[in-house]
Amino acid sequence: MGCLRSVRLAALLLMLLALIVGCSTSTTTDDATQLTTEDKIFSLVNEARVGNGLSPLVRVDTLDALALEHSQDMAKTGILSHDGFETRADTIERSLGSSYVGENVAMGYESANAFVDGWLASPGHKANIMNPSYCRTGIGYYESYATQIFCD
Repeated sequence: MGCLRSVRLAALLLMLLALIVGCSTSTTTDDATQLTTEDKIFSLVNEARVGNGLSPLVRVDTLDALALEHSQDMAKTGILSHDGFETRADTIERSLGSSYVGENVAMGYESANAFVDGWLASPGHKANIMNPSYCRTGIGYYESYATQIFCD
């Protein structure tokens, strides 16, 4: 009887250990799957496009890198601008074979939702988001500055 009690106690301890390990693993997984501001902007822009009968955009690493670099430049100078857009567009045309490039910039919003809402409230920015010619995008967010680049 004592041996059976020891086996039951060991089994109970193993189940508790598995439960504890399982809980800590799931917490780590949840933390690792947190969406970035860029991911949220991407999702919200595509939601708006699809809601208006357009195809979703595809995210491209090259465009992400250019967008992030521009957001970092704006943060460094403290100036919201499209400075260097022609150079970015030329790079995109050469590297991705694109012929049509656009860009949205914004600063100071508290969330991805606020960035996208602001762009959708602006006719020029909304025109970029809703342009059916665009099929690729890149997004960069840095210290409250966001850049979204679009291309065909």
